[in-house]
Amino acid sequence: MDDVWGWNFVSKNNDPTDDVGHGTHVAGTIAATTNNSLGVAGISPKSKIMIVKGLGPFGGSTSDLVQAIYYATYNGADVFNNSWGGMGISSTLADAVYYAQNAGVAVVAAAGNSNEP
Repeated sequence: MDDVWGWNFVSKNNDPTDDVGHGTHVAGTIAATTNNSLGVAGISPKSKIMIVKGLGPFGGSTSDLVQAIYYATYNGADVFNNSWGGMGISSTLADAVYYAQNAGVAVVAAAGNSNEP
């Protein structure tokens, strides 16, 4: 698989283009370069971002998210940002998250996107 630019599990290709801008915004909050006169600074500007797309502009499947988690874990991710929304519980997805955590990955997840507990 040619994944120099990242991997898109939704479209099954190496084009992880951000359809809605949210992932790009989050990545910039994390790793934007400092001292470049653009007025933006990431909280960890020396970080490297691995682009792994598990959701598209209209959501996606649990299996795509699971594949993305295993892929990123296998390829050495240290931290996951999972800025997802949705309802329901998936033991398969939970197993993938536990796998990543047991491999030493810090898993960060969104909370409050739907004004729910």
